[in-house]
Amino acid sequence: MTPPRRLLVLRHGDAASPPRLPDDERPLLASGTAQVRWAGRLAAARGWQPEVALVSPALRTQQSLEAFCAGGGHTPQRRIEATLYQGNRDALAEAVQLLPDRVGTAVLVGHNPAISGFVLGLGADEVDRFPQLGDGMRPGMLAVLSWSGGWDDLDSASLVEVAWAGRQPA
Repeated sequence: MTPPRRLLVLRHGDAASPPRLPDDERPLLASGTAQVRWAGRLAAARGWQPEVALVSPALRTQQSLEAFCAGGGHTPQRRIEATLYQGNRDALAEAVQLLPDRVGTAVLVGHNPAISGFVLGLGADEVDRFPQLGDGMRPGMLAVLSWSGGWDDLDSASLVEVAWAGRQPA
């Protein structure tokens, strides 16, 4: 029998929007770093230690992963997935479904609107239990999906937790 899978879905934290800076080079703000550090601490407190991190190549997602790991003492193997930058929810699902069977818990760090569509689509039956998802995945928000079976059984996932620290002070 295949052990249960857990996917931590993290939207990058608040990011700067300086003029004339390419979108993929936008850095995290101090508040964004605090948001994702908080999410990393929460994951560690729940015993969720990701073995693999799927992350967009954009600077703000890379920095979000670093802060998440620093917050919770996580040391996942990092996999930069170009399709997570401007891909849709299907691209996110495809990246997750390619994870090896030996992985039990993974974290995916990405962008809206794909990340909201991904979580809301998979967790549609449970969304009413999480009113904080009313506006989709906000910066620094963590959603947790769980299911039995392999990574390719992702379409049967349940949304088990949604957490958001809000806009944290610098």
